[in-house]
Amino acid sequence: MIEYNEIELKEEDYKAAFTEVSFLFDVLASTVKDVIGNSAPLGVSAGRSMAKKLPVNLKEPKMNAVFDVLKKHFEDGFEFTGDVAEEGGALQVGTCMIRDICKNQNAEVGGEMCKMFHSYLGGMVAQLSGRQARVTHSEAGERCSLDVKVR
Repeated sequence: MIEYNEIELKEEDYKAAFTEVSFLFDVLASTVKDVIGNSAPLGVSAGRSMAKKLPVNLKEPKMNAVFDVLKKHFEDGFEFTGDVAEEGGALQVGTCMIRDICKNQNAEVGGEMCKMFHSYLGGMVAQLSGRQARVTHSEAGERCSLDVKVR
């Protein structure tokens, strides 16, 4: 017979966990900026590492397929829409956990945490596409616009 130890979690427990994760991510982003100065190399490296771990193998890594993989991977916390071409594209971000973390920590939307995440996305795009990629924001706010460039 298998016995289960289950914990009853309440909404307050999830809110407390989100606040703790938000605090830790804010500390990470500010520490990276203080120590390294530029979070881009770390973000790109982390994104490449993550993309290697995804259970996908794009035989022809066209950008539409790459963005489909990203949308699926991030679907629980992010809403990406937009136009994609082989040289990149413009993405609009509706739901965004990083924006929520920024708000929770009274941090600038479009600031360090966002920049680190954009680099992370760029690393994932680069790894999945087999090309150099860069993600930056052109607008930050309740809806953000991201520019994705691929070479």
